[in-house]
Amino acid sequence: MSIDLFGDFKPININSSMKFPLILVLDVSGSMTQRTPYGRKTKIAELNEKVKMLLEYVKADPKASKITDMAIVTFGGEVQVQSGFNDVQNINFKPLRAYSSTPMGSAVNVALDMVKARKKYYLDNGMEFYRPRIFLMSDGAATDAYTAAARRCSDMVMAKEVKMYPIWIGEGEYDYILKEFSPELQPKTIKSDQMYFEMFRSLSGSTSNPDDDPFDRWFKDEF
Repeated sequence: MSIDLFGDFKPININSSMKFPLILVLDVSGSMTQRTPYGRKTKIAELNEKVKMLLEYVKADPKASKITDMAIVTFGGEVQVQSGFNDVQNINFKPLRAYSSTPMGSAVNVALDMVKARKKYYLDNGMEFYRPRIFLMSDGAATDAYTAAARRCSDMVMAKEVKMYPIWIGEGEYDYILKEFSPELQPKTIKSDQMYFEMFRSLSGSTSNPDDDPFDRWFKDEF
């Protein structure tokens, strides 16, 4: 599988501000065609709507659009890099389709490889950056051999190389799998439309104010 870790982000396009690297790792497996437990929309429709809102916010905000370096990875049947790390203005988001199995471990490994490559790129180009954030969102159990990826991710979190935010949108008992990727934070379960909205609103806020980091505070219930 050939994966572009850098998107169209070239040195000539680099903004001079301290970069905020954010990678969305999103479950698009077959179970995402089911309706949310709390609303009338399917999970994939809800996800498409909120990711689109996030991108629109970041593109419209003068500071967020300057510092946010975003990537999108999906896992459903296979792992796909929908967008390599890129200035958010250059991301052309297309609605995601849900199908097949849940290769969560493979997706997280791809995301971690992208983070390591991007950090090296920053350092090689004399750029300052915040600790990369990984936003892992799923509604079901991983269907691949995920434990090695979970250990690798946990090691990087504990070494302060990355922040991991596990989001659970299912009703089953598999949120413990997300916990294996996150030694510091318990998975956050989305229980309502309002909570879904607040999650993406706070994430949007963090792209324009990483030092205050509204999403981190929302995740830890500090509001």
